[in-house]
Amino acid sequence: MTFNAKNIPHGFWGAAAMFLILLALTILLLADDLLLFVLFDNFGGTQVDFSLRLTAALVLTILNIGLAIVAFGVFKKKPETGAEAMIGARAVVARTTATETWVKVHGELWRAQCPQMLRKDEEVIIAGMDGLTLHVEKPQLRMAD
Repeated sequence: MTFNAKNIPHGFWGAAAMFLILLALTILLLADDLLLFVLFDNFGGTQVDFSLRLTAALVLTILNIGLAIVAFGVFKKKPETGAEAMIGARAVVARTTATETWVKVHGELWRAQCPQMLRKDEEVIIAGMDGLTLHVEKPQLRMAD
């Protein structure tokens, strides 16, 4: 099984899994702080004060927690390339004929299919891909509350 953002469960279990990943990264990164705290009691023949070692350990701990949060954000980030990045993107109908529809997305022209009739310059949303053909749909109009 390959790691993919789609494999992460949603809801309570997804939040629990993300919390455990963040906790594991934090614990892993804390190991170097604890090692520094223990090892540098005597640094270069000079006795290092306990409060200085504790302050250094706390600063490194805070930095490591920040690093774990950044790493966690990378895991959640949506892919920016490939087919996964196309799904949900907005496109504009470049031209349409009786047999073909072409849309422009990310500066490129793509062949598209849509169950509804489309007009030139109409905005659509990419719902899927089949090879090099995009499946598009018209955006849903939202009703005002």
